[in-house]
Amino acid sequence: MTGGGFTIRGLSLRSLVVPMARPLVTGVVTSERAACVLIDLETEERITGRSYLFGYSKAGNDCFLPPLRWLSDAMKGEKVTPGAPPDQLFNKARKALTLMGHEGIAMIAVSGFDMACWDAYAQAQGQPLVEALVGKAAPVTAYNSCGLGIIEAKAAAEEAKIPVSSHLFPEFSSHLLATTPAAHWLEFTNWSAPLLENPVTVTDGHVHVSDAPGAGIAWSEDAVEKYSVAI
Repeated sequence: MTGGGFTIRGLSLRSLVVPMARPLVTGVVTSERAACVLIDLETEERITGRSYLFGYSKAGNDCFLPPLRWLSDAMKGEKVTPGAPPDQLFNKARKALTLMGHEGIAMIAVSGFDMACWDAYAQAQGQPLVEALVGKAAPVTAYNSCGLGIIEAKAAAEEAKIPVSSHLFPEFSSHLLATTPAAHWLEFTNWSAPLLENPVTVTDGHVHVSDAPGAGIAWSEDAVEKYSVAI
């Protein structure tokens, strides 16, 4: 715990291909393995912010690595001051990848970086992410998904009285929906479960928000070693 502040040292990246408990069937392809890139945001204060991205295949993972490495270099030395949320880092990361465009793979990479920043921020305060977002932990209604800039979207939906549901990343989405007055459904996927020390679980149709500092993500290093592929 550092009172909410940290200085970015860089990103550590790992590529994995993990068996799925159930195949993912889409109109394009059936996938029996989930490919993902693990992102560890390292800081001078020895806090590690964690997130991950789905590449859907090893080749997809490989596409994320160049922009993430670019961000690792571009964002080194950026500081988050105590008590100041890391909102500004998203725009700085987006600007750093302007030459790669503001959509597609570049923006997915920025989103992975942004999630890791928020995880580090909440850890630095010694709080679960939901509390760092000035919310309160509560069970979130979830549905099982057999197929497939959050804060701004939350505010827009609240103003328009539109129900808000999530897409993927239940480790983060559960915290965000718990702070969203118009929260509707959380899309539950367990693709990352084999890689986590404490995967998200569903009880009676609800996900219970982690009370660990940050988003509650901790890698199972044995599983990471087992499913790692060369990058």
